[in-house]
Amino acid sequence: HRNSQRRGAVLVMTALFIVVLLGLVAFAIDLGRVMLARTQLQVVADASAMAAAANMGLPRGEMEAVAQEFAGYHKVGGEAAVLDPADIEYGTWDADTRTFTPSSKPGNAVRVTAKAGGPDNSGIPMVFGRLLNVLSIKQQASAVAMANPRDIAFVIDLSGSMNDDTETCWATETINKLFA
Repeated sequence: HRNSQRRGAVLVMTALFIVVLLGLVAFAIDLGRVMLARTQLQVVADASAMAAAANMGLPRGEMEAVAQEFAGYHKVGGEAAVLDPADIEYGTWDADTRTFTPSSKPGNAVRVTAKAGGPDNSGIPMVFGRLLNVLSIKQQASAVAMANPRDIAFVIDLSGSMNDDTETCWATETINKLFA
C-alpha cells in the first residue's frame, strides 16, 4: 500500500503552495498600488503644468500658487497631492527636438514634477512589502506644458462700407426706421 505512505506529502505541498500563492497576491497588491499612484502622479503633473502655463503672465509666485492649487485638487495614494515650488520650472520647449531647457526667466513652457509622498519624496508606502523590508517605493512624474499666446483682433466697421444693401432679404431701411 504505497498510497498510505504518501498521504502527508500532498498536505505539505499544498501548504507550501498556499504560502507562495499568498506571496504572489501580496506582490500584486503592492504593484497595483504603485501603478495606480504612478498614474495619479502623472495626472497631477499634467494638470499643474497646464494651469501654470496658462498663467505664465503672472509673477512667478502666483504662477506657482496656481500650479499648487491644481495639484491640491488631486489625490495620490489617498492623500492630497502637494508640489514643492522647486519642482515647478520655467523654460523653453523645442518642438523639433522635443526637449525642455530650464531657465531662470520665463520662456514658452513650464515643467512640473510631481513626487509621491509630497515634497519630501517619501514614496508610496507598501502594505505587504514590509515583510521583505521594502517600506516604500519612490515614484515621480513630469509634464511639460507650453504657453499658447492668443492673438485676438476686433474689427469694427463704423463707416458702413461692409454693409451689403444689395441683398434682397436684408431690411436695413426698416431697421433704421425702427431705431431712429
